[in-house]
Amino acid sequence: MEMKKVKVEYCGIEYDLFCSTTDSRTNLVSGRRGTQEGKVCTWVDMVSKLKSNRVFDIGSNYGEFLLPIANIKRQIYAFEPIKDVQNCLTKSVESLPFDTNHISVIQSAISDETKMSVLNIPQSSGNASLDINCVKHRNTVVTQDVEQHDIHYYLKDCKNFVMKIDVEGLEYKILNRIMEKDNFDWYCIMFEFNRFNHDKNNVIEDFLDGKQVMGIGSHRLELKNENFFTYSKDNSWGKLNDAHDIIVCKNINWS
Repeated sequence: MEMKKVKVEYCGIEYDLFCSTTDSRTNLVSGRRGTQEGKVCTWVDMVSKLKSNRVFDIGSNYGEFLLPIANIKRQIYAFEPIKDVQNCLTKSVESLPFDTNHISVIQSAISDETKMSVLNIPQSSGNASLDINCVKHRNTVVTQDVEQHDIHYYLKDCKNFVMKIDVEGLEYKILNRIMEKDNFDWYCIMFEFNRFNHDKNNVIEDFLDGKQVMGIGSHRLELKNENFFTYSKDNSWGKLNDAHDIIVCKNINWS
């Protein structure tokens, strides 16, 4: 597998990402010098301001969310199931000009149980999913056997955490598992608010109910209490119609 170095820029800082030359997502990342400016900068603010035990980047891809937080000394877990992409991500982390022993790059999918699964990978690695129904351009899909890990394994003995979830339609499974085992003092989670699984919106609503929630789009948003609202099941869904992603907080006072 051939790699090439791609330059991206987030929050005014340049980063080098190693990417696969055969992945169509590489051209997208390279052409735009990064694909998710506002979200990444908001994510950096989350990790910087919250002194969490652990940070989880679930669905890391080439590291657009990982590299901008790599110099923050937290215990960071980055999960990327596609072998070629994970190899590139590891190369990017190893090439950083500072110690990265606090970062674990793991080739695994994350969900609600531990087992072997089949990952569906289209031409663009960013749209790979364990659920073929959540994949765009299914005619280009190749499959890869992957380890799927239960998120609870990494949350054991963890009292607080910051997490980003981007797993193409199966976010609800991770959220439900967290809800089942929720004895955490506090947490802050950013996740993709896609509509691939309309019949699972009730799971997402159950998770959000009573928590502080903010919908985010493509622009960086300031993390302050007045930008969040308390989610009410069956009454608040419409407030998130324009959101690309959601930040949900348990027991966090941004002041």
